[in-house]
Amino acid sequence: MSNTTITCLLQSQNYTCLISDGKHQTFADEPASLGGVDKGFTPNALLAASLASCTTITMKMYVDRKGWPIQNLSVKIEEKMFGEKLHLHRKIQFNSNLDSAQISRILKIADKCPVHKTLSPTVHITTELMD
Repeated sequence: MSNTTITCLLQSQNYTCLISDGKHQTFADEPASLGGVDKGFTPNALLAASLASCTTITMKMYVDRKGWPIQNLSVKIEEKMFGEKLHLHRKIQFNSNLDSAQISRILKIADKCPVHKTLSPTVHITTELMD
């Protein structure tokens, strides 16, 4: 993994932040109901997006190494708060002709993504395979 520096620059509109790694940019903000202008992802949505993208990439790298064909791989994260505790429910979907042991292995690999490992001590993450 490479070292990356992320910069968040507060913009002129309440909570809108320009996030950059020097090559790429995106915005974070809060919805209007919380005083933002809804110009970008909320911080929790960025966290969920990190988990979704890391899970997808980790699974894709694994099946590529194994030579297992899968198509239409997608990961959906549903974010819920239970009091002060963040719960991320991950739904994984893909098309394949893999057997149940291979599918089970792919789901175990989903938990090996670096973002999952970082979050799992404090954030409750569940995983579901969708048809």
